[in-house]
Amino acid sequence: MQLSEYVDHDATGLASLVNSGEVTALELAWLAREAHDEVNPQINAVVEFYDGKRVGTPTYQLTR
Repeated sequence: MQLSEYVDHDATGLASLVNSGEVTALELAWLAREAHDEVNPQINAVVEFYDGKRVGTPTYQLTR
């Protein structure tokens, strides 16, 4: 999935895509971070991210 496709869905639509196996939750996490990286410099809405176990996510980190 590309970011342009991601932004066409609401949360329920994205959940349906995960449930059907079309995308994984990790792919959506990457896309959410990509969307943030693209928009946040203009709006300065996100102060900090908590990647990894600190917020109860699986043990992988969302860094490439």
